[in-house]
Amino acid sequence: AKRAMREKFSRYLARPTDLHELLAHLLRGMISSQVEYQTKIVGHFEAQDVEISQADFEHQAEEHDVYDLQDFYRSKLFTQNFVLDRRKRTIVGKFGAAGKETQPTP
Repeated sequence: AKRAMREKFSRYLARPTDLHELLAHLLRGMISSQVEYQTKIVGHFEAQDVEISQADFEHQAEEHDVYDLQDFYRSKLFTQNFVLDRRKRTIVGKFGAAGKETQPTP
């Protein structure tokens, strides 16, 4: 019965990659907001890394009912685009020379 239910509802069950995509989307949105803020304050944005509070990100994830982020922090999607600084409790968005976040390679 369990197997039949799983097969019937498999398209509705969240897979880890779905959660990672959601979390990466949230994080990109927070970084974009930070870039917008810096652009408004300074008048332009220099290509540099952008720091986001780890606590703020984790709060955003909790609002989407995601509480355990350790797999995401170790995922390829995260490590290709972001750096977790556990000492400072920040997440750093990696930016390329053009000032845009690097995109994951397929």
